[in-house]
Amino acid sequence: MQPETGGRFTVRLLEQDERRARFQVELATPAATWSGDAEVLARDGAIHFGAWSGNGEPPEWLRRYTHAALRTAWRQHAEQDTWPRRLTRWRDEPGPSREGSSEP
Repeated sequence: MQPETGGRFTVRLLEQDERRARFQVELATPAATWSGDAEVLARDGAIHFGAWSGNGEPPEWLRRYTHAALRTAWRQHAEQDTWPRRLTRWRDEPGPSREGSSEP
């Protein structure tokens, strides 16, 4: 199911060992969906995304949110020695940058 606005990501744990965790990744916007996989290294939290299937590349902002969620999962793994089985989040699409604006 695609979101009406913004974007949604879901990551599902596929496998894990003492070196890494591998996740299935699904990204969706109102216009398209993408799927792929991601690997998170237990040692240093490095995240590597595989190739995306879908129409072109997913938006950079949605990939950044997904990357941030996987980094959080890595930090929690370092503290609790467990990986999340699934994460699903919806995020609004960022608006134009306010950099250089006089508004707060």
